[in-house]
Amino acid sequence: MDDGLILDGVVARRGGFSLTADLRCGPGTTAILGPSGAGKSTLLQAVAGFLRPDRGRVVLGAEVLSDAGARSWVPPWRRRVGLVFQEPRLWPHKRVLATIRYGGRYREDDVIAWCGIGHLLDRLPRQLSGGEAQRVAIARALMARPRLLLLDEPFTGLDPARRRHLRTLLETLQAELSIPVLCVTHLVPEALELTDKLVLIDGGHVVAHGDLAGVLAAPGAFALTHALGLENLLEVEVIGPGDGTTRARLGAHEVLLPETDLAPGERGHVTVSPADVLLAAAPLTGVSARNALSGEVRDILPVGDRFLVHVDVGQPLRVEVTHAAARELGLAVGRTVWCYTKTWACRWWD
Repeated sequence: MDDGLILDGVVARRGGFSLTADLRCGPGTTAILGPSGAGKSTLLQAVAGFLRPDRGRVVLGAEVLSDAGARSWVPPWRRRVGLVFQEPRLWPHKRVLATIRYGGRYREDDVIAWCGIGHLLDRLPRQLSGGEAQRVAIARALMARPRLLLLDEPFTGLDPARRRHLRTLLETLQAELSIPVLCVTHLVPEALELTDKLVLIDGGHVVAHGDLAGVLAAPGAFALTHALGLENLLEVEVIGPGDGTTRARLGAHEVLLPETDLAPGERGHVTVSPADVLLAAAPLTGVSARNALSGEVRDILPVGDRFLVHVDVGQPLRVEVTHAAARELGLAVGRTVWCYTKTWACRWWD
């Protein structure tokens, strides 16, 4: 992997905690997902060079950053790895332009445009909102021309609008820069909104990494992601208010959702649990569910005593069914099915 990141047999200790990691991450965003205390931040510290592994190798592109067996180790300031913390950590006495130039001058005009901070360059940190400060911190990291960008729970504490701005920024970086971006989160919907490339960590071990289907197929992963909130994340466009509800469009379907402050024409995201979707082989009558979505089965993933069925309703919708229900429905890849959800089962994301 000439332009990716490899952790080969890495064991890193911090205090009494130990992390063991084997994984490969290519260009684009990879979400590092796991509960609090799982080892997510420890992994970033080992990659950035602030924590020296006791065993294994860390390789970025063609360069070995750390090799415990060979006793080689590249210090953080020579790695060209950008690290952005949950708190922006800006100097209180430096204005934005001086702050971002501390990292360097790499594609300065582009970085300022990508991060949307052109109007902030003369401000001090105390004059910035939380989202603005976080974008400045990312700009500072980018100006150093990093080969890898590490983000440690960058969305925590931000309001919905500022979270959306940051997610748009990460999409821009994916399109403009061919570098790996590792983004730590403890929320499954947030991870799936950013990317379908996941690293699942629990108890100091990498449980699985890859796309969602591959991650969920790993032993114990389904239960862990359920505990973290394995939910569908669906983008909708608001049509207008209903009778105590909101009418919205999801692809070719019209759905009824809980009330929202979003205006007609605005787009937002809703979550719904795979367990709260009723799957049918034909249209149903007399059901209380308010929303009916038809689509084609794209994948059927066995997870424990159940199946997770991926239905394409214009967007990926995952439905949890028992083995008995799958047999009764005659589920097969390529078959058209109908998915039903109640309004209350859908929740606005953010």
